Amino acid sequence: MSLTNPHTPAGAYALHALDPDERARFEEHLALCTDCSQEVAEFDATAARLARAADIVVSPPPALKQSVLRDITGVRQQPPRSVRAALGAVLPGSSRAGRFLLAACLAATTALGGVATWQSQEAQRAHEQAARA
Repeated sequence: MSLTNPHTPAGAYALHALDPDERARFEEHLALCTDCSQEVAEFDATAARLARAADIVVSPPPALKQSVLRDITGVRQQPPRSVRAALGAVLPGSSRAGRFLLAACLAATTALGGVATWQSQEAQRAHEQAARA
């Protein structure tokens, strides 16, 4: 692992996934970097919590599968939502307040786009003036 950023291998180091040379190089860096030391400690703690959680296996009651399979036959699948209905849920255009909000967002976007264009043109003019000077 030839990385240009010496902080990158912290996760791999905590999980013992570095080869011996990489591990030695990272340990040299680790001795001097408090951010990496903290990150490795956090990775270690997270890995330990995940390992403990993996040991806790809760088996569902044996009758649960049969119960779900029996009950699912009476549940009707909902039809796919139309694109218009999906957009209606995302864009609240059906109410007066929703239409106003949409119009305000469009106006703000247009205004900000205009300001950005103007600033770009001004910067270009200033650059040209500086080049002429």
